[in-house]
Amino acid sequence: MLYLKTGALLRFCAEAGATIALDDPSYSDPRLTKLAQFAANAGVAFQLRDDWLGIFGDAKKLGKPVGADLAEKKPTIMILKAIELLPPNGNAELRALLGKPETPANVARARELLRNSGAEDFVIRRATELTAQARQHLNSFPDNHYRKLLNELLEYLTERNL
Repeated sequence: MLYLKTGALLRFCAEAGATIALDDPSYSDPRLTKLAQFAANAGVAFQLRDDWLGIFGDAKKLGKPVGADLAEKKPTIMILKAIELLPPNGNAELRALLGKPETPANVARARELLRNSGAEDFVIRRATELTAQARQHLNSFPDNHYRKLLNELLEYLTERNL
């Protein structure tokens, strides 16, 4: 879901733009593959960060209620990882919070369960890895204005703190 939601969209945009810029619809230029990987990794890292912000972010800065993913029973990687890692009683407690209103008490308890399970760290670590991979693909291109712009986009997508 993460890849299809944002990674594939960014990958398509990068591939389409590069194909037009290179005037080569064959997709045979190796730069296209590197740019596509950059975009896909950036998209998934963005989505992981967005899911983290949906639980741990600031509602005023986000512009939406924190904990909405819990209330909507959205199966984010962080929630699924916590369910996998929590002991039976914590697992049951987190599952019971799914579908409940995003009250401060419910969100606080969900945050505690996500942190204690290691799911929060897992998501942050994975987003960081994907960002590093994206940057590695990007750094294989010449240092110029366009690479700088793409690097700024990567930072905006993956390092925002709301």
